[in-house]
Amino acid sequence: MRFLGYGKPKEVPKSGFMGDTSPEQEAVLAQFKDWVKATAIVNPEEYDDYDYLRFCRARKFVLADIMLMF
Repeated sequence: MRFLGYGKPKEVPKSGFMGDTSPEQEAVLAQFKDWVKATAIVNPEEYDDYDYLRFCRARKFVLADIMLMF
């Protein structure tokens, strides 16, 4: 008889899409939104969380890379 599922189950990585973010991804998103508001590069009302998450996913949630891309 074969038993599956030995050991601790692997945690499924979060996709980074709205509603499927990890706490670390949420923190990067919040920092990015604060940076956009502080620098006033664009009107913050022009973008929503979906748009900001697009930039975050494109740069693998690395804040420095996100800011450079934006």
